[in-house]
Amino acid sequence: YFSSEGRYFRDYYLDWFSSHKEKYYSDYIYILSALGKLGISKIPLYALPKLVPDKAARFKTQEFLQRYPDLLEARGGYIKLLRSRLISSVLHPTHEDTLKNAIYQLVRYTLGLFTENDQSESYELFQKALRIKRIRNYSLLSNDQIEDLFTSLEKHCSTISYFWVQFGLAFQYLKRFEDANNCFLYAKSIRSESYQVAHALAKNRMEKGTLTQMKFLIKGATKWKKSFITPIFKTPIIILFIPMHSLL
Repeated sequence: YFSSEGRYFRDYYLDWFSSHKEKYYSDYIYILSALGKLGISKIPLYALPKLVPDKAARFKTQEFLQRYPDLLEARGGYIKLLRSRLISSVLHPTHEDTLKNAIYQLVRYTLGLFTENDQSESYELFQKALRIKRIRNYSLLSNDQIEDLFTSLEKHCSTISYFWVQFGLAFQYLKRFEDANNCFLYAKSIRSESYQVAHALAKNRMEKGTLTQMKFLIKGATKWKKSFITPIFKTPIIILFIPMHSLL
């Protein structure tokens, strides 16, 4: 296995999932593997069926566990996907919004189970589910999907500063600094003493200023090119060969 970098296991699971795509809850396996990239190694077993609402009614926990005995571990009310990195390389969602909807449902599940002053498992799950840096680094959602996700959660998470910070970071990556600034200000109004919020707000203003300065310099350089460089190239070529000592 190690000498072949998992190639044979990968081929096995690729063929297996291809022939059992719908029958064996493949979307749930995909979701668990994608959540693993967000740092979520396990989720409450009770919450799992709800991550794919249109399949929740016919989801049977024991059947699900029996279908994947080598991939799943259920213990203490939580479920964990084994070999998640290998599985994520061969399994894909049946619909492009599968993961976005699953994250939405998972976040909704955690609401009401924590406060931002508590470092509970539910708050940790909430934080990891919305960690924008990992969502982007692993290309789990498109920019439009990210904005749709946060917009759909806005009314449910309006009093949670962490939500606004992550929403602001999503805008910041897109160079939408005004939108990002508004989000960070919302976060500051909720937790005015938070260092993370103050840092995000300052960094956004700095990046916005840097971008504005760069645009100013580019505009100035363009004007300089038109007024100085262009006339040189329009000048008769003989002028370009004036002896250097005559210019001293």
